[in-house]
Amino acid sequence: SSILEVNLNAGSRSIFMLPKISDQVNHSKLQEKYGIKSSPPLTPQDHWSTFVELNNKMNGSWVSQIIYFPRNFIKNIHSEDWATLEVALMHMHRRSYSTWHKNSDIWSKTWHEIEQELQLNYYPMQSLATAKHLFKLAANIVPGFRPAIDDNSAPIGLLTEAYAATYNKLAKPKYSPIIMEPAKFNMQNGEPLYDSLNYASFTQNHLDLSKKKSHIALLEEIRVIAELYLKNILKNKREVQSLYSIAKNVTFEYYHSNPENYDKIKNVLLLEAEDSRFTLGKNDEFPTNAPFFKGCIKISMAY
Repeated sequence: SSILEVNLNAGSRSIFMLPKISDQVNHSKLQEKYGIKSSPPLTPQDHWSTFVELNNKMNGSWVSQIIYFPRNFIKNIHSEDWATLEVALMHMHRRSYSTWHKNSDIWSKTWHEIEQELQLNYYPMQSLATAKHLFKLAANIVPGFRPAIDDNSAPIGLLTEAYAATYNKLAKPKYSPIIMEPAKFNMQNGEPLYDSLNYASFTQNHLDLSKKKSHIALLEEIRVIAELYLKNILKNKREVQSLYSIAKNVTFEYYHSNPENYDKIKNVLLLEAEDSRFTLGKNDEFPTNAPFFKGCIKISMAY
């Protein structure tokens, strides 16, 4: 027999706190109370490692289960007797990418036709790609982000408690410790999904983009492109049912902490009232200046 050693961090490495948690003085309160050694996380992508250490030091009860399939199982699964199980597992696997696999060619052809017809090629390639990415978010192909309200992806309750009681002890202002987690859009429940130019779910690094543009100018450019796609699909592409359904049933809304004079870009303060998940169980100030909100896009059902 042999021993299998597993070293895993259960849960999502993509969760992050909306407000900045990089203040050294406030972070030192966490270090003092819980004995953590990590430095203040400077970017949202660094938050998860501090969260892991906090959970361990607080003796968190959050666990996950691992199913291990031995070699004999793998061999037998291809046998005729196990054919039903093999097919079921294959379908589970394919569900994760079947929508894009089935529609990628027709979507690419449709977007190309629209770009040629409307002469959109003068826009930067990254902005065009980002606008098209919104349709993938709406089609449940790629994940965006949502406010976490339970412990399914990580020990959210434990982490928010630590930051509310300890990190926020001296913080001015005291921002609500809202944690964002990755999720996919679900047309059935209609709960909004979010993406951000500062923490994009896009697999390409599309924010190497135009360093000459401010985030809000870039957000407006993406909004204009996405609106052109939507209008053209509704008018001329009814036969591309998967894209037409998105254009008809889903809406994209654009937010920034300082909308300036862009009348089609909303103030993020509105999200506090629009989506109760941001305020559920939270009593402190809404983090309007969070980096995530400097170029935020909401995907939701059109009513």
